Amino acid sequence: MFPALEDQISCCTDKWAARHCLVHEETGVVVPMLCGKYKCKYCGPRRVEMWRSLIEVAEPERFITLTGAGKTLAEVGRVATTIVQRLRRQGYKFEYCMTFERHKNGRFHIHMLQKGDYIPQKFLSECLRSATHGSAYVVDIRRCVPGTAGYVTKYCTKVLAASEVGSRADGTRARVNRVRYSKCLFPSATKVLKAELRAAAAEKQRAQGDEVESLEGTWKLLEVAPLPRDKQGHIDEEAMREQYRRLVAKRVQEASTEPMKLSKGGKQVLAFMVLQSLRLGELDKTFEQVISCQDFAQNDQDVTFWCEEGLVKGNLARQTERRKPLF
Repeated sequence: MFPALEDQISCCTDKWAARHCLVHEETGVVVPMLCGKYKCKYCGPRRVEMWRSLIEVAEPERFITLTGAGKTLAEVGRVATTIVQRLRRQGYKFEYCMTFERHKNGRFHIHMLQKGDYIPQKFLSECLRSATHGSAYVVDIRRCVPGTAGYVTKYCTKVLAASEVGSRADGTRARVNRVRYSKCLFPSATKVLKAELRAAAAEKQRAQGDEVESLEGTWKLLEVAPLPRDKQGHIDEEAMREQYRRLVAKRVQEASTEPMKLSKGGKQVLAFMVLQSLRLGELDKTFEQVISCQDFAQNDQDVTFWCEEGLVKGNLARQTERRKPLF
């Protein structure tokens, strides 16, 4: 498999991002381009961690799950919109942030973090039944606790097929919007909040004695490696694959000189992504490294790791002597 799992974790290995970089126009500083995709094992955990931090700033009060709301992301989006509109017409103050989880039965659940008025479960169940034309009615309402935002946002990293995304009324492919939120959920614009969170993280690093470089001004996108083409102008597939391998190897070498900077929440998301890839057969099953799994969120010592016998649960402290953790 290429790129290897440890390479996907250490840097962004997206094909388009590998051929591009960002250049600071005033200083000439060059930084690697990132894809920013949820499915990327480098960008995904960081993007989800940002959403988790934003949601914690919003301080939602309730965790609502609407079960079996639809078979495609487009259908589920329409159901969610219908429910929210009905609640607001009834006079309820309802601010939300929602994500969608694809269940093994092929249907999607809506995970919603809400603040505002309490909605009686019976009425919310009736709203779901009406919006799905009777195909779904199961609703769960709980109080938000620490860790709820991380649990909800990790499902953004699941890869969806085109058939699971669905289409619009005009037949075009629906937009994949993994996180949806109401305008008044956050105390200010998400762009402003993200800048404040990044500034706070940089200040924390400085307080710990780390050197943090902050560059103001304009950045320019630069293509460092154009796609190789033959004499007729067609893309040379073999040369493109070789170019990609070379670019990824260079990125991995540069990333290996720096320690991996990922919060505990980001590591939990990464563990979830690796476990999903193992279940889908996307990773080499002979890859013998310790990986954290979903249990990592409840107990730091309980992990799932892949070995010759299969997927095994064990204690990290007893395994590190013969297997080095990925993170």
